[in-house]
Amino acid sequence: MAKIPGIEGIWQGHLSLLDKDPAHNTSQDMIANFEETAECKGNWIKASVGQDGKFTVTNGRNGFSKTYTAR
Repeated sequence: MAKIPGIEGIWQGHLSLLDKDPAHNTSQDMIANFEETAECKGNWIKASVGQDGKFTVTNGRNGFSKTYTAR
């Protein structure tokens, strides 16, 4: 999916537990939870939209954020 033209970032609520191959997940900065479901800490991913059309996505686990410009 990440190689599809126009995709600027893929954010995951959880690391894939079925296939932990790094090539099948997004960057670790953009994954909110790494734990098994029963042990999940419930970290969040938040999107904030500005009046100028830009939006910022933030990972609650590590504070990593990225701002995107609307097209």
